[in-house]
Amino acid sequence: MSGNTKGGTVNGRLEMHRLGDLMVLEHIQRVPRESRVKAMAKHGWQEKKQGILLVAKIVDGEHAGTLHVYDGGTRWRVGLRTVGEDHLIPCWVEDMSEAEAAEKFDIFNSESKKPTAYDHYKVGIAYGEPHQTAIKAALDSLGLVGAEASSYGNGEPGQVAALAACKRVVDGAFKEHRHLEEVDERWAKASERLAEVIGILRDAYTDDTAHDADMVQAVARLRTQHGELAPGVRRHLVNTIGSHTVGEWRDLATRNIENSGSQGGSTSRANFIATLLVTEHNSTAPAGAELRTALSKTPVAV
Repeated sequence: MSGNTKGGTVNGRLEMHRLGDLMVLEHIQRVPRESRVKAMAKHGWQEKKQGILLVAKIVDGEHAGTLHVYDGGTRWRVGLRTVGEDHLIPCWVEDMSEAEAAEKFDIFNSESKKPTAYDHYKVGIAYGEPHQTAIKAALDSLGLVGAEASSYGNGEPGQVAALAACKRVVDGAFKEHRHLEEVDERWAKASERLAEVIGILRDAYTDDTAHDADMVQAVARLRTQHGELAPGVRRHLVNTIGSHTVGEWRDLATRNIENSGSQGGSTSRANFIATLLVTEHNSTAPAGAELRTALSKTPVAV
């Protein structure tokens, strides 16, 4: 069945397909936890929860012709384990490129908080979402990769899981460079800013805390307020950051949040860490290596 609806065109069609004829392209899709699939399969296949699968028939690339489930992939997996490959299920099928299918997943799930930051990163890369491609360019320049968990990467590419924080950094830097006429140039500057921030933290720490979300946002805030860091300023900032563990900086920030009566939260915590970093940095900085920001005038309790 296909056709039009009042007020708009329906580009897809309703089709019945065997579960075995469908698949999920995992590189453009969230992959559910095995524990969740097992828990759902334990109760067997429940017709009242079957619903309809949203399917993209891929029209390009090596996966052309594939019937990719972009919404309902967990139910598809449960069905394979319970009623088997020959079970017929209704599907709403639309012809799409692989990039369109990736974007479709992101659109359908962006209002829901179920997908992780890594899910959005992965599918955003697939369809060229500018925040995510800027993050990837920054990570690529440092030999890093986006992932579900962080690692410094001794002997292998380091992994960065703080992708939501990275997105805030590139978004802020993109807005900061609004004076540039070329949008691509603004995104390039945003990507460079993120690479600079993570580079500073990787010079300060030699474990996965170099990719900590709070620290990434704190250092980005300092960089925005101070402007370009001269070599001596950067060197002293690296030493200042490394003088305490991330846990110690966070504990100090939490104490100041409690004293201030603030509601806290990731952004607030990062702001307090930034304030602490500036105060500590400037207390020992040689002449000319001070951080000159609005934060440097803010008294903090230590």
